[in-house]
Amino acid sequence: MWSNNKKTDCIINIMLILFSMNFMHYGHIVLPVICLIIFFENGYSIKINNIKIFLILVLFSISFFIFSYHDGLYSVIAFFLPMAYFIGSNLKEPTEENIKNVIYLLTLGMCIHVALNCFGDFFRLGLEMFKSHSHHDFWTNSSIAATATAVNYTFMIGIMYYLCLYEKNMIIKKTGLCFFVFLSIYNIALGRRTPVIMAFLVFFVSFLIDAFKYKNKQINFKTLRIFAIILAVFICLVFVFVYFDFFGLKDQLMEIRIIDKFLWQGLNPMRIGIFIDAIKLSPYYLWGGKYISGILGIQIHDLWMDTYDYCGIVPFILLVIHTIYFVRIFLTFLRDETNDRKFKILQIGLFFCILMQMLLEPIMTGSSIFLIATILVESCLENYENNKKVNE
Repeated sequence: MWSNNKKTDCIINIMLILFSMNFMHYGHIVLPVICLIIFFENGYSIKINNIKIFLILVLFSISFFIFSYHDGLYSVIAFFLPMAYFIGSNLKEPTEENIKNVIYLLTLGMCIHVALNCFGDFFRLGLEMFKSHSHHDFWTNSSIAATATAVNYTFMIGIMYYLCLYEKNMIIKKTGLCFFVFLSIYNIALGRRTPVIMAFLVFFVSFLIDAFKYKNKQINFKTLRIFAIILAVFICLVFVFVYFDFFGLKDQLMEIRIIDKFLWQGLNPMRIGIFIDAIKLSPYYLWGGKYISGILGIQIHDLWMDTYDYCGIVPFILLVIHTIYFVRIFLTFLRDETNDRKFKILQIGLFFCILMQMLLEPIMTGSSIFLIATILVESCLENYENNKKVNE
């Protein structure tokens, strides 16, 4: 994937897992080491997919640092974005299989991080973790927002449709399904609605595209119907137990945060209101400084306005430009009729989840590992398309 030397290739893959699991809370530091290894492997030469995109990421990093240097070490976090782009640009053999493996490695690391957090909570609280509002990060042993842990679900949810229907490697498929079930159980303790909603939406969207856009006649509709019936029965049972208090389980069920949230809070549109209020305030705080979130009393829950609030209009504009490039790369990939339908389904599910997460959470200031991993996948996909053009 990365080198003709199998040992070097293995080392880089292991380091990608350490990065995505945020090893020892300093997973970012792995990236410059990978960059150096690739630089030496390439004979001290630098390969970049698109110099314009790379320069935009570099300028974003510099401007982010300039407007947030007073926040200390965190101000350098954006410099890892161009590093991720460089790494993706140097995937030696940008084939469908290799890009899929990169996605799997990043997903594995994120799932391991969630699993470690789960074990830490269990040893600390036991089964009471399903009722607790307090959760901890395994690496720092400090309190962590459930949102920060739940962001690590994104890649797993994005690839689940592909894993279930198309992955032929049974070890990967079974490992992925086990992680998905385990993470779903832990999500009950986290009380996060976003992963649940995201999972259903990505399955639904992927299924519609697969069945009607790509005319896949091999989809097992009977299995999907059974799955839908089981889900409907489960929802009905929870409704009956809570509202009619069968077997006296109402109080116990309502102590489980995620059930309480879905039943009484539903799909709270509060974040839309936060976004609109932030837009109204943005002309008065062009240079960041977290004044907008200070006035609103809450972080702005999307990638772009969160960056604006934190560092102002210059990094915001650069990030928007990069987003346009990112979307263009993805659309170019989708329009390419020579790309395999199954590979497109994998990327559609993942892109859909990534987009949802970026619209819902303060990614730049709260989940930078996820953003860096996204840039890496973007770069690999662009490398894949560039390589196809060269070989045509």
